[in-house]
Amino acid sequence: MMRILELQIRNFGKFRDQIITFHEGINIIYGENEMGKSTIHAFIRGMLFGIDKMRGRAARNDEYTIRQPWDNPGYFAGAMRFESGGKIFRIERNFNKLEKKALLICESDGEELDIIHGDLQMLMEGLNETAFRNTIFIRQNSSKTDEGLAAELRNYMANFESAGDDEINVVKAIETLKDKQRECAVKKKQQDEVRSERLEQVQIKLDYVEQEIRGLQKQQEDGTIKLQELRSMEAREGLAEQEKRARMEARNREEIKMLKIRQICLFTAAGIAVLMGILLKPLWLKMALGIAAVLLFAYCWYTNRYTRNREQESRQSGSGASKASQKMVWNLERIQEELHEKRVLLENLKENQADILAEKADSNRIQNDIEALEIAISTIQDISREIYKESARKLNHTASDILKEVTGGNYTSIYLDANMQVRINTPQKLLYLEQVSRGTMDQIYFALRMAAAQLFLSGEKMPLIFDDAFVMYDEQRLKRTLKWLYKSDSQVLLFTCHKREGAILEEIRREECFVQK
Repeated sequence: MMRILELQIRNFGKFRDQIITFHEGINIIYGENEMGKSTIHAFIRGMLFGIDKMRGRAARNDEYTIRQPWDNPGYFAGAMRFESGGKIFRIERNFNKLEKKALLICESDGEELDIIHGDLQMLMEGLNETAFRNTIFIRQNSSKTDEGLAAELRNYMANFESAGDDEINVVKAIETLKDKQRECAVKKKQQDEVRSERLEQVQIKLDYVEQEIRGLQKQQEDGTIKLQELRSMEAREGLAEQEKRARMEARNREEIKMLKIRQICLFTAAGIAVLMGILLKPLWLKMALGIAAVLLFAYCWYTNRYTRNREQESRQSGSGASKASQKMVWNLERIQEELHEKRVLLENLKENQADILAEKADSNRIQNDIEALEIAISTIQDISREIYKESARKLNHTASDILKEVTGGNYTSIYLDANMQVRINTPQKLLYLEQVSRGTMDQIYFALRMAAAQLFLSGEKMPLIFDDAFVMYDEQRLKRTLKWLYKSDSQVLLFTCHKREGAILEEIRREECFVQK
């Protein structure tokens, strides 16, 4: 059970250095309009949840601007002492946006706790600001809950309360799973598109290389056939060519033999002519013999060259027939090398293609993840619906009991449908909320708020704060409502500009004391 003990308003709104104390049970804080009642309960809310400065145009009339101190706005701070779990705690806050600070201290044992890591919310039984504003904190003309409560109720009633884990937020969990599912889908789509493009490029290269290989294979086949034809031709012509070459060689040998004899004779004659030219005296004879010697030597050189050519022709006469086949062999070797290179390239491309196709396994895993996430979402939703029904039953039952008491038995049964729309059961017919009076409508919302608080807090007690929330109640409605609050054992902070609440509360206390006697 939590109970607010003391407010230390150091500088907040119109208040400076103010201390306000509260006791257990119902506390009535009386004040005329504009006396600061709203400032006090805004201070309580600020101490519990902080006050953040908004941005842009919204900052002109936000809570921070409204509650900023009138005098010395830079000093914007306070403290609040409260009791929870049998221990006394003090929370201190500096609201100044430039020097924001918050401390939570257990006065009972001197321990400093950590607000950021949830110690304060733990002391508040996990109640967040939205649930606080729509359950235990009720302002004037705002008995009706806002859409935030509907969302909180949907989430709470979908949570795994029955499993004992009230930290699980099913709405957020499902949204997180859906975000992950969308992320996986986008990733899979991107991977599929990239993989498809890469496969297309590799396939184009594969088709081109395979076409080149087929062309080279055709050249190889044609060349092989041509080579076989040339070799067959060589085989057919081989014997005749050998005989022809033998005859040519024999003739050439005979001619070469005769030429060599002739050369010997001519060289001998030339030598004699030279010798005689040296020995003989007449000049003309020397010249004639010299010319004859030169001519003889020239003739010998020519015949010697002719002899070498004939010998070479004799040696090469049989090689012309094999040149075409040799050229074809070289061409086939070149084609074979190109085929080898193209086949290696083809294998590399096929390996690349296989690697890309193997990446599809990753895409399949992502698809499996997407399907698994869908199953998880569906499972959570199915379980949540069952738990929702049970939590909704509890909420409707509690709210109906409260409504029965505060309406004096005029209305005994209400329920919220799946869309958080209120329905009122009567012996005559099922009513919509719009079909009842404004006073009854306020009582219905009061019952729902109190029931929701019990649901959120799992039966734990938190201070209930009302700011002129009962101005539309008549005397009987107000008395029954205050009586319910009196018997609830919760601490109640009732801010009002009317004195009737105090008078009615005294009457209730006397009646309760009389009953106890």
